This record gives sequence, structure tokens and C-alpha cells, in this order.
Amino acid sequence: MAYINLTYLRDTSLVDPLGLEPVTISTAAALAVVCAAGAVAGDIVVLSVSGRKATWGELAAGAGIGCTGGIAVLGAYAVATGAAAAKATETGAQFLLRSWYQATFFSASGTVAYHWLRHAPRYGKSAVEYTRDAVDFFSKNQHLGKAVTFKDGTAGVLIRMRGGPGGYFTPDGRVVSFWYK
Repeated sequence: MAYINLTYLRDTSLVDPLGLEPVTISTAAALAVVCAAGAVAGDIVVLSVSGRKATWGELAAGAGIGCTGGIAVLGAYAVATGAAAAKATETGAQFLLRSWYQATFFSASGTVAYHWLRHAPRYGKSAVEYTRDAVDFFSKNQHLGKAVTFKDGTAGVLIRMRGGPGGYFTPDGRVVSFWYK
């Protein structure tokens, strides 16, 4: 079965709370939604042109034209975003795994889960948002970092702001821990 990825729709309530997975609906469901919306729009046009004297045939034609238009718009959107996405996207999970250092945990995903649960939920941040904040914090403040050695013996960087955010990072910017306050 084919699916349409809704990751690129910014204002959707269909979001994985951790920000790890793109939200998908079946192609049939997407077609039904745009067809129904197009049909309603087509009927609105017919009624506005014909007034209350529209026949069932005119309403059916308006709905058919609207449905076809909605499907064409969805197809164009899918082609446009699909072509760009094929080259430029990274899933939330890929971003998280690339951005975190495993440290003393068994995996980078274990590190993410532990630190996200400890530092981010009270601020309403998903794991991806929390990680983005940490990566941005490092890139803006790496010049303030102090050299440290992690428990596993690798070199690290500590950046601490008085009363504000801070974190431990690898020298190349992977997150070991990050806190807001």
C-alpha cells in the first residue's frame, strides 16, 4: 500500500510526541480527504453561480471537477515535495542518532531518551526540538567551552552559562548532555 508523508506539513496535529517518526496516512485516505474538500469547493462555486436553482447534475459536475482539482493539487504537491525530500530530508530518528554521543549508555538512543526525559518535558520540547536546541547552543557557544574528560576516557567540552543552559559535548559537537537551567 502506498503512503503520503506529511512530515512537511508544519501546522498539523498529527505529530509523534517525541518527534521521531514522520506522520503518514494511506494514499487512499489522502485522496478521499482532498477529493471531499474539492467536491465541497466545487459545489460552493456551482451554488454561488447558479443560486438556489442548481440541479443535481450541476452539483455532481461541480463536485467532480472539484474532486479532480483537489487530486491534481495533491499530486503536484507530492511530486514537488518528494523530489526535494529525496535529496534533502533526514528523519527525526536519523537526526537524533547523528547528533548524540553514546557516552556510558549502551546506545545513542538510550542517551537521548534518558536526557530528554530528565531535561526537556517540562519545557514542552520534543526530543528533536531538545536536540536542535542543544546543537544550536553548542554552535553558538563552543568558544566558551572548557576541556573535560568523560567517564569513558574520551575528550569532551563543558559549556555552562550562569543560571541558564549548559551541556557536555564532544569536540565535534555531538551532544552528551544538555540542560536549559
